[in-house]
Order: sequence, then C-alpha cells, then structure tokens
Amino acid sequence: MNKAIREGVPVERYYYWSQMDNFEWTEGESAKFGLYRCNFDTQERTARKSAGLYARLCRDKELTQQMIDEFSITGSPNLQSKL
Repeated sequence: MNKAIREGVPVERYYYWSQMDNFEWTEGESAKFGLYRCNFDTQERTARKSAGLYARLCRDKELTQQMIDEFSITGSPNLQSKL
C-alpha cells in the first residue's frame, strides 16, 4: 500500500477482514484470522497482537521499521524495500 501511495494512487481507506474470528462456511469455526480471538464456547474475545498493529496503523497512518520489529511482521522477503 505504501508503494501505491508513493506512486500516486489515491488510497483513502483500508479495511481489515475480519474484526474477530467468525464462522466460515467451508471451514466452520477453525479459521482464525480476526484481530480478536473469539472463544465460541464462552464468547470471550481477546485482542491479538495484530489488533495492536492495526490500531497503530490507523493512528500513525504509516508502517515503520519500528512497527515491523515490534510486531514481528513477516511475509514478503523484500518488505524492507517497500517502506
């Protein structure tokens, strides 16, 4: 997204799917990708590390090396060059 913004793409919003773990028709309750962990038996919600990262992204409107280090972001091997 940073690369797109630098190249002039008018990025105005970013939506994260999903706020909390939910029911997926093909995977039932086993898919775990929400910002908040949901215990389907007790309905208790617990913030994941990713919730903190998303909050910082929204507040600071940028992804910094410090955030990458703090939240242990992995993924694209050339992420550094995209900052």
